Amino acid sequence: MASIPPKQRVLGTKMTQELITDPNQEPMIKVTFKDKKVMEYSLCNTNFEELSNIFDTHSRKLKIKETIQQQ
Repeated sequence: MASIPPKQRVLGTKMTQELITDPNQEPMIKVTFKDKKVMEYSLCNTNFEELSNIFDTHSRKLKIKETIQQQ
């Protein structure tokens, strides 16, 4: 959570977390982008670098689309 830039927090980036009490429940990360696309990944099967690349790729696509629409 500390990695979220202050500007993003002000712009309405929401973050929720849930404590996993069931040992059978798999840890997951679920991200909803501003285009309402939802990406959900298991933290057991995916490392941080892979997640970062996946989320950054979609973020770049959104940025390109936004730039094109502004022209």
